[in-house]
Amino acid sequence: MAKLSKETKQRLQTVFQAGQFVIRWGFIPTVLYLGFKRGGDPGMPEPNILRYCLCVSVCGSAT
Repeated sequence: MAKLSKETKQRLQTVFQAGQFVIRWGFIPTVLYLGFKRGGDPGMPEPNILRYCLCVSVCGSAT
């Protein structure tokens, strides 16, 4: 394995931390966006923000 300088290790650590941040904070909004863009399956009601907010408030208060 190649030896890395301290500066290179710090740069890699910064890149990995940025990647973790993007994945953690970008995954759910991306899934929601794609779900709303695609729409509902045939026979199912179209998704809307109000229905999602109501579901989150009801499910969130149950815990």
